[in-house]
Amino acid sequence: ASIRQYMRRHGISADLASRIQRFVKRNYKARMQQFQEQDIPFFREVPESLRRRLHEEVYMPHLKSNRILCDSSHLDKTFLGKVCHHAMSEVSHLPLQDVFVDGMDAEQVYLPTMGSLVYTSTYLKGGRVRINSGSEPEGLEERSILGWLSELSLFIHFAHCGQLAAETSCQVMELNVKWFHLLIPSAETALFESMRLFAIYFVGYAESQVEEGLPVTDLPFDQDALDQIAERHSKTWHFSRYNRAGTRNWNELLQATQLYVEHRTSGDRLGGRTSGRSNGSSGNRS
Repeated sequence: ASIRQYMRRHGISADLASRIQRFVKRNYKARMQQFQEQDIPFFREVPESLRRRLHEEVYMPHLKSNRILCDSSHLDKTFLGKVCHHAMSEVSHLPLQDVFVDGMDAEQVYLPTMGSLVYTSTYLKGGRVRINSGSEPEGLEERSILGWLSELSLFIHFAHCGQLAAETSCQVMELNVKWFHLLIPSAETALFESMRLFAIYFVGYAESQVEEGLPVTDLPFDQDALDQIAERHSKTWHFSRYNRAGTRNWNELLQATQLYVEHRTSGDRLGGRTSGRSNGSSGNRS
């Protein structure tokens, strides 16, 4: 009734009003079954210490599926807990709802955990791919999610190269990029330096893809690529772990990485969508 009153008060066309009402009728019950923390107001009254432990139990298993963060987490055992508490959230999407759209700045890194989504991009052969996080692939255009989407935004300013939309009711874990950039400068020096190396090799791999004429999109790198990046990181970290001559400012690192990419690609845009601005905080490490 409240929806009909709103439509009537604002003079919404009959066709649009009918489509919106059909959408609400079809999805309202499903949405009510997908409770998230923000849907339970009293959780705001729970003591901070308990909420922190709650966030760790909810988000840590998913966060540890991120190869970059997991491989460095032993260097600062408190860092992932801070990320869980401050930077992680879980979002529900109804069918046809957008998770992100082409051209928007990537402000989150995404891990679908339930349901089916469709990623559409002009950079993909065939134009679209179905991401099914709840079952085995059924067709050539369908794949099981093997990583986080828009992960490059952790290291450079990155704009989405396509549209991700829910095909069924789904849930997505989100890592807030801005909060990550605020937290990383406060990490232990060893973890910070380890992440610095990961940033170089991760973006370097993306840049090599561009040089070979291959598209770089929001989709995660395949497992072989991640293994290659991790192996290079491990070898370099082993013989340079005591070298602390690099920058300790995450924003400066992001800027340097961005300039490196722009110089090496000689005008080619990473995935067609990166810009010359860095994406990070200005937190200092001394």
